[in-house]
Amino acid sequence: MIQRIQTIWMLLALIVMALLFKIPIADSETITETITADGSLESIDHPILSATNGLILALILLSIFLYKNRKTQLKINAVNMLCILALPVVGYFLLRAEAGTTPLLQITAGTFFPAVAILFLIVANRSIRSDEKLVRSADRLR
Repeated sequence: MIQRIQTIWMLLALIVMALLFKIPIADSETITETITADGSLESIDHPILSATNGLILALILLSIFLYKNRKTQLKINAVNMLCILALPVVGYFLLRAEAGTTPLLQITAGTFFPAVAILFLIVANRSIRSDEKLVRSADRLR
């Protein structure tokens, strides 16, 4: 069912990642023409970052609505965690490529959002596994 506890954890991950469209991932002292023109690295500053964040949001939504197939949910969440890990790395390398030097980045609240989203997905995966274990034990009793 869609009202399971893992759905709440995935919705929290969705909200946290959606906030990255508004909250900067990091502040930068390295000012470039496009990515950090305003002094901050945001996911809307570059099409690749926006697409990656959009993919993450779409995968979380897909995982929420595939509640009947728990094994697929686990796989999608694993892929999603890799995408979330890639988001700040891609942002750093895009900034580095545009600036031509190693950028100086300062930590903001948005810096921790990918880690929080991964934590929420890990807790959701634990709940999905416990549901799968419960269903298997119920099938043995039949």
